[in-house]
Amino acid sequence: MLLAQKCPIQGIFAGRSGDRRSRGQVLSRPGSSLRSPQKFCKAPATKRVGLNWASFARSWRDRRWFCGCPARRQTILELKDSQAISRCGWGLACALTRLNDERKGYYFMLPRSRGDLPAVHGRSRTRPEDTLLSEELLRLPDGGDHFWLKVRCQGLAHKQMLAAVARAAAIDPALVQSAGARDRQAVVQQWVSLPKAPVDNPGALKGAGYKSQLKVLEVHEGAGPIRAEQVSGLTCRLRLVDGAAEDGFERAQAILRRLRSQGVPNYIGAAMMGPSGSHARWGKLLAQGKRLPNRVPSSGPDRSKYERAWQARLFNGWVAQRLSGPGLDAVLPGDWLQTALNQGPAQRQLLQVEDAVAAQRRVESWESVVMGPLWGADCPPAGAQAQAFAEAAAAEQGPLPSQRCRGGLRALRFQPAGAQVEKSGKDLLVQCSIPCDAFAAVLAEELLAIEGHLS
Repeated sequence: MLLAQKCPIQGIFAGRSGDRRSRGQVLSRPGSSLRSPQKFCKAPATKRVGLNWASFARSWRDRRWFCGCPARRQTILELKDSQAISRCGWGLACALTRLNDERKGYYFMLPRSRGDLPAVHGRSRTRPEDTLLSEELLRLPDGGDHFWLKVRCQGLAHKQMLAAVARAAAIDPALVQSAGARDRQAVVQQWVSLPKAPVDNPGALKGAGYKSQLKVLEVHEGAGPIRAEQVSGLTCRLRLVDGAAEDGFERAQAILRRLRSQGVPNYIGAAMMGPSGSHARWGKLLAQGKRLPNRVPSSGPDRSKYERAWQARLFNGWVAQRLSGPGLDAVLPGDWLQTALNQGPAQRQLLQVEDAVAAQRRVESWESVVMGPLWGADCPPAGAQAQAFAEAAAAEQGPLPSQRCRGGLRALRFQPAGAQVEKSGKDLLVQCSIPCDAFAAVLAEELLAIEGHLS
């Protein structure tokens, strides 16, 4: 028997077989937030929807999430084609809700710096081996009271990697430090440090590992723990699978030439926004002073994660406005500049623009870079025209994060230094140097012809 449940969507029914309840029986569930009980009724054959329980409507809560949003209902009503919905069912409905969320700005396509250049038809980041990130130190350690280890890991979270090194040394994981978390969906070579004193068996450090996902490549002795200022950047290698087809090699070369000149917009990766931008959406609710849905974890660390996601979403919107408006290499009066990009992080300085003409020359020659706002506590305001532009860009998206969220400044663009591409069978290999805070997925999105964002 096929029973159908009428959703709050006009003319659309959902049902599943095997339900022994009779037609017209009232369905109720303790704790349900629905205002009125839902009745089961017989639906016309042309309007029945075969629920894809494996992919979407696995629980009553999932169906309630879909039906409870008027904007999602409106998305379906705009189709005016119940037959298409009948064929694809809830899988299509779930995909269409993402289109509506894109219109609302939670998960949207960011503009590219490549402009009208044709993109490479291929794919990347389908497996960790497609991306290699390697930290480059300003200088190698030359003796001291700490061990410095260069490790190679893939598929491990940052805390898992630190814990594996701590187990090999038989010390507290809090003593193991690094210069920052890197991409989990990549093969990463990075440096970690730990003090010598609590390590009883230094020889065990070379054998540190975790299920063939972690390997120690080098062991050195250094003075003090490693800091972010001691890492000059990341060497990035991307494999574009099937990218050499047609004229993919020539397209990649043309795009890289433009990116070396104009720069890559320094977007924060889509993975920071949560699945389909859900973390950013919940962070916006917190910024509006609203309560989170009951199904959303709301502990202290979770709330901080949502606020940072919304902060990143606001920054990406600001970058998109600068790219679509003045341009990545344009300087506005009152902008913050980071100078001495060709030197180490310790020698770089933050200056506020007073002479826009002189600052423009430094930005165009990559001696300086414009810095953008990460709204929150400790975010210095820009001046004059730059501040007005930033406030207008933020007002289009929503309220600013609360002062509980730590703020700051982030570069508007980055240059893929030394970018080069070569063929490897049907694939393309792209290698360049990027800053430590840049996302390899953003660089891959500039090269590939894809509709969404890479995680």
